[in-house]
Amino acid sequence: MTIPNALIESILKDVIKLYLITKHIDLGMKATGEWIESLEVEGNTIRGRKYTEQLVYGRSAGTMPPIAPLEKWVNAKFGIGGPQAKNIAWAVAKKIEKEGTSWKQKGGSDLLEVLESKQVIDYINERLGKYITAEATLELQRQLQTL
Repeated sequence: MTIPNALIESILKDVIKLYLITKHIDLGMKATGEWIESLEVEGNTIRGRKYTEQLVYGRSAGTMPPIAPLEKWVNAKFGIGGPQAKNIAWAVAKKIEKEGTSWKQKGGSDLLEVLESKQVIDYINERLGKYITAEATLELQRQLQTL
């Protein structure tokens, strides 16, 4: 029996909404909402922004991150805009250059581990189980009709 791609995509979209976004928010990572908006399902793969790696592992010290995304972050997190946001963003970038991000200092986050959690696996199994049961029931009914 082949599981339709549409079902897999539907399940993964629900996993994003129910588990991944919730984990992201619970970890205090939500600022602009751009990461959440970027999440998408392609076949049997969940894709997100390139900086997902930094959300999971943190960013090492050594190089200064770009200022523009940090300005957006300052505005979203603190409601500060204009030159003041740029100054704060620059200061944050310099601190990251010197020390790395707080997630790096903590050894990373468990953001993506939620996808391997018992809760998520049980959810996926339940959804697939319902589909397989329905398909098996239909097949049995077809075979009984031919007897």
